[in-house]
Amino acid sequence: MTSATDITMDLVWCPTNMEKLIRRCIPKEMIPSDWSCSQLDVFSNLDLLRKMGKSELGMFRSTQDLFMVIANFLGVPGCANIMDFDFNGLYTTIPRMHTSLKGIDFVYKIDVFALASLVIPCPFEDWQQRMILSSIKVCQRNMELKWKCELKSHCEMVELPKDCLENFSKKMSGFGNNFATLAKVLQETYKLCLDAENVRAAWTDVLIKDNNAADGVYEIFKTCTEKYPLAENRDDYLMMLSWIGIVSKELEDFTTNSIPSISHTKATVRLFSVGKDNFVMAHELLQSLKNKNFDVSGFEEEVLGMPKLSTMEFREVARKVSIQEMKNIEFIRITQPETKLQATPIPSPNGDYCVRAIDAFHELLNDMIVAKKVFQTIEKDQFKHVETFFDSVKEYFCSNQGVYFISLEDLNLIKSTWEECYETKLKNSKQAKSIRNINGCSLNDLKKELEYLNLETCFPYIMDIAGGVYSKKKKTDMHTMIFQCQMIALSDPITCIVDFLHSQKVCTKWIPNSPCCGLSAELMTIIKKTYAELQAQEDAKDTAEATEAEKKKEEVAMEVPQKKKRSKKKLQKSVNRY
Repeated sequence: MTSATDITMDLVWCPTNMEKLIRRCIPKEMIPSDWSCSQLDVFSNLDLLRKMGKSELGMFRSTQDLFMVIANFLGVPGCANIMDFDFNGLYTTIPRMHTSLKGIDFVYKIDVFALASLVIPCPFEDWQQRMILSSIKVCQRNMELKWKCELKSHCEMVELPKDCLENFSKKMSGFGNNFATLAKVLQETYKLCLDAENVRAAWTDVLIKDNNAADGVYEIFKTCTEKYPLAENRDDYLMMLSWIGIVSKELEDFTTNSIPSISHTKATVRLFSVGKDNFVMAHELLQSLKNKNFDVSGFEEEVLGMPKLSTMEFREVARKVSIQEMKNIEFIRITQPETKLQATPIPSPNGDYCVRAIDAFHELLNDMIVAKKVFQTIEKDQFKHVETFFDSVKEYFCSNQGVYFISLEDLNLIKSTWEECYETKLKNSKQAKSIRNINGCSLNDLKKELEYLNLETCFPYIMDIAGGVYSKKKKTDMHTMIFQCQMIALSDPITCIVDFLHSQKVCTKWIPNSPCCGLSAELMTIIKKTYAELQAQEDAKDTAEATEAEKKKEEVAMEVPQKKKRSKKKLQKSVNRY
């Protein structure tokens, strides 16, 4: 259950929610204007999208590749709330499980019910399946609301061993396989519910302990009976009610009895990685340890003085927290999917969502280069607007606070600023080209494609960049190489980009042959300092020479009028002779 590929069940969605998800994950410029979701099946909708938008979505080699972009977002904890899904429609999320340094499995607490729901079978088809799935989703949401009231932190995680989930899956599969026999025993109970004079009251009393959930399921039932009358489908409804009752009870029991007590005694802190470097969110560390009454006096003041969503390297944590208390902390490795088009959010300690700063930057560049294809269409004299834009958002992409995160609110602000810049200063009628589906992928092919895309107009030296990019990248990925060529070309006039990439420890990944992170970071700092000193000396020398030149110029200026005066006298004497 660690990724979307582990889910073997069919993902059934209502078209409305499916379209919301796709438009959230894929820029609008890459979606054909006449495309819309019309199928319940996820892959059918994505397959149609890929066929209709083949030129724009050529970076995806298959429908499965496109699905993985969607699936990454479905793994965001509580993503249904971010997406503002229609809760009356069908949807499925795919929560991820994460493993601590001690090898223990954890899941975000807000995702426990969603994860358990994934392994619940549905022994019904067609309209009956839709009623069952919608009803179980109602039960799930109401249970989640109760849990949210108990959350000490938005990013709280709980231990959930895989064997607990596997046992629950086997138990529910057993119910599904033997459901026909089991239902006969339960049908008499639910028959009384349907035959009661006050159906709603009897329903709530018999079916589900939670009144809100029972009311929600009843509304779904009532809607179904309008199209599929109770009198004609009584046995079917009795079977469905039996199954809903079983699932509701087992879900409640799972969360009550399957979450180990260790989750209540140890502090949990998420551990992130960039290459070989591990780090934690500083404020999350402080908050989690304080919740468990750990001694934080040695670093609390320091953390409170740091910008929100700052990080602290793991080795630094080990120096600040005692050995004994380190034993009572579960550091949980969080593996973030690589940003393909949009950054994948995670819960932040303050109850909101955030993304890594480098992922936010990547999403911004994707919109410029992949979606809007800005550098294919703008003229050279328009590039100043791109520079002005980056200058306006440089406070969000700083290079002086190490690896850090950006709130989703700030990311949306950056994107709206960029959108305004594009619409008012850069957008024109010039038609951008799409990367062709070429057979070869040699350096010559790369250069031909760069020329075909008309990128030399904006970046005159992009052909020189192509060689370095080609030597470092997979030779089959033309889209990635063309993206990187533009990104490197962009970093030449906008020099702060390189500093930012280096501060986020991704400079070697993004720019071939750049000074690497880690040990060479110190060397780079020394080089920068030395360069700055030499530059200061050069500037001082240039200033002195300029001052001396100006002084000589003034002396010459004072002499020139006198010479002109003598010349006029000589000229006058010559005239008088004649």
